Amino acid sequence: MSLHCRILVRVAVSSALGLTLSMPSMAADAQLEEIIVTAQKRTQSLLSVPISITALAGDNLSKLGITEFVDYLYRVPGLGFSSVGTFGNRGNRQINLRGISSNVGSPTVGYYIDETPMRFVDPRLFDLERVEVLRGPQGTLYGAGSMGGAIRVITNKPDSSEFDASVAGTLSYTDGGEENYAMNGMVNVPLAEGKAALRVVAYYQQDGGYVDNRPEERQPLPEYQYSESAAKLIDVRDNYNDEDSSGVRAVLTVTPTEQLTIEPGIYYQSTTADAWTTYVAEMGDLKSNFLEMSPHEETFTIYSLNVSYDFGWAELLSASSYSEYELLTTEPFDRVLPGALGLPFPYVAPYRTNEEQEVFTQELRLTSTGSGPWKWIGGLFYQQDDLTTKQRYVTPDINDDLFGGAPVVPGGRLFVFDAEREESQFAVFGETTYSVTPKLDLTAGLRWFDNDSDRYAVADGLFNGGESITDVNAAEDGFTPKVQASYRTNENTMVFATIAKGYRPGFGTVVPPPGLCDADLAAIGVTNPSDQVDSDELWSYEVGSKASLMDRRLTIQGAVYFNQWDDLQQSIDLPTCGFVLSANAGKAESKGFELEVNAMPIDGLMLDLAIGYVDAELTESAPGLGAQSGDRLVYVPDWSFSVGATYTHAIAAQMEAFYHADYQYSGDMTFNYDPSVPDLYQRDAFGTGSLRAGLKKNQWQVAAFVDNVSDERPALGSLRFLTSGTLTYTLRPRTYGVNLSYEF
Repeated sequence: MSLHCRILVRVAVSSALGLTLSMPSMAADAQLEEIIVTAQKRTQSLLSVPISITALAGDNLSKLGITEFVDYLYRVPGLGFSSVGTFGNRGNRQINLRGISSNVGSPTVGYYIDETPMRFVDPRLFDLERVEVLRGPQGTLYGAGSMGGAIRVITNKPDSSEFDASVAGTLSYTDGGEENYAMNGMVNVPLAEGKAALRVVAYYQQDGGYVDNRPEERQPLPEYQYSESAAKLIDVRDNYNDEDSSGVRAVLTVTPTEQLTIEPGIYYQSTTADAWTTYVAEMGDLKSNFLEMSPHEETFTIYSLNVSYDFGWAELLSASSYSEYELLTTEPFDRVLPGALGLPFPYVAPYRTNEEQEVFTQELRLTSTGSGPWKWIGGLFYQQDDLTTKQRYVTPDINDDLFGGAPVVPGGRLFVFDAEREESQFAVFGETTYSVTPKLDLTAGLRWFDNDSDRYAVADGLFNGGESITDVNAAEDGFTPKVQASYRTNENTMVFATIAKGYRPGFGTVVPPPGLCDADLAAIGVTNPSDQVDSDELWSYEVGSKASLMDRRLTIQGAVYFNQWDDLQQSIDLPTCGFVLSANAGKAESKGFELEVNAMPIDGLMLDLAIGYVDAELTESAPGLGAQSGDRLVYVPDWSFSVGATYTHAIAAQMEAFYHADYQYSGDMTFNYDPSVPDLYQRDAFGTGSLRAGLKKNQWQVAAFVDNVSDERPALGSLRFLTSGTLTYTLRPRTYGVNLSYEF
């Protein structure tokens, strides 16, 4: 670890100790709430788990008005985030922990909804038990895709002891935009006391638009400037990027005996919008210049069945799930053809993508429940993942519209792409902990995996240079080990050290068409591109500590780490032919620290502080990326900082008032390795805050809030479509609102 980083760690730890020593004497009549987590696949107190975890309890999420991913991500130290693409704030997200970031291949951060591993989706955060963010490789218990860590969204389960229900509504207004509103409802119905219960959640949310469309051209366009197959044409229009989300979640819990629990469930969510949630920077703040709407829809459905049996000495869990995911997008390419074909005017033609994914997952695991010195967990994992992708840039009337009927574009096929990918994973895993003494625990874990991937793709069209076929298979197996030691200096303080390995599976890839991309490939020294991208792997070294002080009025968590990452999977742009090459390119290191402090200095006042620092850079050049050793890894902010305060006090019989303020800061980061185009290269550091105040009496609660108080416009993602301009995704502008909820 560099001297600079060591100094930063010492300053952070010294600050935390200073806060501890300077706090006033505290009475024992109130304490910080204990947070229970299941990060190690067993129920434990957050402060007793030797893993760096940020855990956000569901009650706190509700009190803070956190309803989606972007609301809590900046509260997690060491988490990096960038987003732009066909689904605006829903799509093409780059999420990383501790600087482990890549723009191709499997995610570097695992994502789970309860026991189901998922591609990243953004469920509405209503009626949750908690969100857990696990930092560092989780390869033993979570497997592939958790090289940098894992995010777990854990929902509330049915309760057979009593009836429960709640409703909540929110109405808000965005500066310069439209109103937003949401309705949420939950009902928990005991079907047989102690034996069965049903919990159902439903929600609907409409986020009003705030981007204004201002094309220079006016409708109606001349007939030769648009294809009849285009989506809805658009003229001058205000606030056209509104978005609707709706969903339902239902879980049934049946316990026919004290030992056996059966829990089937279903979770469905749909998000639709008529336009991208991006603006064109060259047009001005929150302005775009499109001639075509870009409708899109994302849906996911999870069918799950969890069955557990308690043997007394161990608990057996069977977690089965089948999930369906579909994404339909239309990209506004009305100014792409002029750039590609040299036309003096725009031509509106749709570029549509349809992704359909089906995933079956089965995990069997046996977890010890005894009180002896040995604790262990072991299991089997299987997953079948089938993905179909169809892309169409086809306009049957383009030859008549632009070329007088000459077959310049055969069949109107500018670009056609069909791909089928089938992946299977099988793993055997185990982890055991031995208490050498009442204070010292030693842990060892190992996961053996066997992965197989088949990909078949056909590409055709003018921009592909004709038909090309890809037919590749990738297979590999290996191990991800983990060793750890934890020591309790007393009953309230623990230190731990961990060495762990993480990996991502390799995959077959589509090779850029021969001839068309030869010049680009030669420029980066590639003469025979491979259709196989190998797995990349990471070794992580971490030392951390957790403490509960002053009769649990103060908690401190912190860790320092060092990661070595080899054979990075990277996506290399080929600028002339317009394709990308996926390959293993370069090596990297990341090092840094995290510190989280929670305190209750006086009754009713809650303070929280989170600081993270990441120094992530290439240690081996990647010429195809234009990247040299020492360059920063992309999508990784160096500093992250979050501070919040909540004060609650009684103002009348059975009535209390609460006030909350928070501020989050995210350091600058790069989007790529080419600094020649500043607006596509780097995002400046920014900070944003929110305010919330309300009243609670019996079952009623009302709160007023302001989000993005300073009305910040950070570039959370940027890309450029030839002559379209720089598409930028940013935070929602300053938003005022009120929330009303009632618990039955």
